[in-house]
Amino acid sequence: MRAAVLALVLVTLLAGVGGARAQGGDDAPATHVVFAIDDSGSMFGANGSDPRKQRYDGVIGLVEVLGQFLADDDPRRVELGALSFGLDAVVHAPLVSVRDAALADALPA
Repeated sequence: MRAAVLALVLVTLLAGVGGARAQGGDDAPATHVVFAIDDSGSMFGANGSDPRKQRYDGVIGLVEVLGQFLADDDPRRVELGALSFGLDAVVHAPLVSVRDAALADALPA
């Protein structure tokens, strides 16, 4: 199930950034993606949906795949951010380039 969701997100993202290739350069509009990560009480504990916090691993994995897919000379601009929500909302990383390791570094291990 998780692999199917990851594949769907990746295909959707890549389809969205495809139009920027035709325009190219710094004038091309950036594609912005913000990961909203559920940290509510239903995610934790023995009966929780994700007690081992694999949702963070999924986001980090997707960031790594996108970073590898988009070569350094690729004109498409993709900016990613992450926030979590539960009792409070926490911004882990503002929008940064997909090639910037700051997003993966900002997420809880």
